Amino acid sequence: MIRLFIFFALSILVLSCSSNVTDPTPDSSKKGSLLVVFENKFGSEEFELLKRFTLNDSITVVTEDFKYYVSNIVLNNSNGSQYVLPKETSYFLINQAQIITQSINLQYIPEGDYSSISFILGIDSAKSVSPVGERIGVLDVAGEAKSMYWTWNSGYIFFALEGMYTTPRLINNSFKYHIGGFGGYNAPNLNNIKTITVPFGSSVLKIREGNKPHVHISADISTLFKGDEAISIEANPTVMFSPYSVNVANKYATMFQFGKIMD
Repeated sequence: MIRLFIFFALSILVLSCSSNVTDPTPDSSKKGSLLVVFENKFGSEEFELLKRFTLNDSITVVTEDFKYYVSNIVLNNSNGSQYVLPKETSYFLINQAQIITQSINLQYIPEGDYSSISFILGIDSAKSVSPVGERIGVLDVAGEAKSMYWTWNSGYIFFALEGMYTTPRLINNSFKYHIGGFGGYNAPNLNNIKTITVPFGSSVLKIREGNKPHVHISADISTLFKGDEAISIEANPTVMFSPYSVNVANKYATMFQFGKIMD
């Protein structure tokens, strides 16, 4: 009985102490890091290249290539302030064929409690018209960006989705969505740059010195083909630098959703 009493007494003491432990106030002079993981999906299924997915009762697709640019990342603090990542370190190419590209590492972030993340899907106009020598890494038009750049149109492809589709009437027909357009260089033109904000809901991203939380964001490709203004793959199997590209951009801007935060 005495041992049981001591056990309960110690349990109450531990709970009391733990309830009094408070998270220290963030110190913005201290820096932390963050891993943002993009999880590409097709509806409720994990997205994979060369896997067959069903759009509806009569159409299936097999995707052979899927890439998109994420840039100009901003973390929105719960107190209303923002942390804008240094622009030169804020360009990423998410490539379904290279799993390593789907996790982006962000460093030197001020401590804080962040409620959402914002980013551009695409490449901003200033970088698009900057000297070629200043566009390196995933922006190198002779290297990593070679398949994501229109040499004939002098602009980056923000979003690339291509493969084959099958209907009851047509078997293994190709489709290609290469969407870009930064507003024009010498004259106004198509502008498909999309700024996307992903709220963390009731979760809080706590950036602290010495910790590296993971934020998971899902990108649901099936969003393009369902709901309001759904893209008809039969009516529009190929979309590039045309007025209809605006419709595709409006749809892919809605495909991102918050998944989870892992401390």
